[in-house]
Amino acid sequence: MYRLFAVFLFSLALSCLSTQSAIATGIAAGAKPNTPEIKAYKEAVQHWTGEIKKNPKDVEPYYRRGNAYGNLGDYKRAIEDYSRALELNPKEPRVLVNRGNLYGKQGEHKRAIEDLNRSIEIKPRDTMALFSRCVAHGALEQYKEAMEDCTRALELQPKHAGALVNRGAAYAGLGKHKEAIADYDEAIKLDPKNVVAYYNRSSEYGAIGDYKQVIKDADRALELDSSNDAALLNRGNAKVKLGDAKGAIKDFDRALGINPKYAAAYAGRGAAYGKLGEQAKAMEDYKSAARLGLKAAQDFLKSQNITW
Repeated sequence: MYRLFAVFLFSLALSCLSTQSAIATGIAAGAKPNTPEIKAYKEAVQHWTGEIKKNPKDVEPYYRRGNAYGNLGDYKRAIEDYSRALELNPKEPRVLVNRGNLYGKQGEHKRAIEDLNRSIEIKPRDTMALFSRCVAHGALEQYKEAMEDCTRALELQPKHAGALVNRGAAYAGLGKHKEAIADYDEAIKLDPKNVVAYYNRSSEYGAIGDYKQVIKDADRALELDSSNDAALLNRGNAKVKLGDAKGAIKDFDRALGINPKYAAAYAGRGAAYGKLGEQAKAMEDYKSAARLGLKAAQDFLKSQNITW
C-alpha cells in the first residue's frame, strides 16, 4: 500500500485580490484559459504592473502580482516578484510563506523550509506557515518534524482538516498507524469530501491488514475523484489480498489507463496475474515495473535471475 502526502491539495498559499493569504484550491492547474478566474488574475497582473511602474520600491504591488502569477501557474515570475518584495523588506512573513510554497510546488522543499523558517521566526503563531512547513517536511520524509509542525498548527486551529490529514501522513511515516487513522477520521468528520483523507486512510488500513476497509475507503475516494490512480492501486492490492485477482486486474488496468508509467500498478497487476497462474503476463508486468525504477520489482527479478 502506498501513502500520499497531501502536498498537491493544500500547499499553495496564495491570494490575488484580498489582503490576506489564503489556500488556493487548484485554479492554476485545473481552470481553462478563459474562465472568469483566469481573466481576473490576468487583469491583476496588468493592474499591479502599472502600480510597480508608479512606485518600484513599494512591496505591495510585487506581492500582489506574485500572487496573480502564482494562481496562473507562472511560478518563475511569481518567485521573481516575491524575491523582489523581500529585497525591499526581508521581514514580510506573507511573502516568505508564498515563496516557500511555490518552491514546494516545484519540488524544492529545502528552499521552501528555509523561507518558512524565516517566516515563523517573525510570526511564530502563523498557522499557514506551520502547516506549509509540515507539508515540506513530509515531502522530504522528515516525519517527526512534519508531525510537530502540524500539531502546532492544530493547537492554533483545531479544526484544520488539512493539518489533520498531513499529521496523519506523518504518523503513518513513523509507523504509528492507529494515530494516523484517528487523524484521518477527524479530518473526514470536518471535511467529508476530502479525497486525500480517504485515500490515505485506505493505505493505513492496508498497513494493518484490514483489506475490506481499504476497499471501502478507496471506493469513497473514487466516488469523489474517478481519476485517482492511487486509490485504484490500493483497491487492486486489497482485492489481491482478498482473493479477487480478476477484480484487481481491472483496477490496475484502470490505473494504468490514467497513468501509463505507474510502476506500482504494473507490479500489482503482476502479482494478480501470478495468483491466476499466468506467469508470463506476471513477469512482463514485473519487468515493466522494474524498468520504471520500482526497486521491489527489480529485487524480485534479480532473485529469479531475470533481466529486464
